[in-house]
Amino acid sequence: MKHLILFLSLVSVAFSQYPTTNPKYPNCEAYLFQAGGTSMLPTLPLNCWIRATKIPYYLLKTGMIVTRRNRDGTYTTHRLMYKTVDGEWIMQGDNNDSPDAQRLTRYNYMGITEVAGAK
Repeated sequence: MKHLILFLSLVSVAFSQYPTTNPKYPNCEAYLFQAGGTSMLPTLPLNCWIRATKIPYYLLKTGMIVTRRNRDGTYTTHRLMYKTVDGEWIMQGDNNDSPDAQRLTRYNYMGITEVAGAK
């Protein structure tokens, strides 16, 4: 079961990213992704387009949904659960039973995430 949850986490977002803008944060980098897994159901519908906007890392708060780039080059979009004493974040998919093994850091952080449209 642990391997299945990790696998779902790794495929929660498709592999391609597209530069875009976010009118709420016009001076921040933003990217479009297509959600490809079930780890964030029902919050993020399957195959919906999501926008990750890179607001400053220090503005992140518990409960936000963020996208990170994984060690293997894939992307994961999950909710922030809590911040560790070393400044990293523990993430977990809304539809997952346990938190992710990989943490969010200022180096793998892609941005806060919202639904940009359904397929």
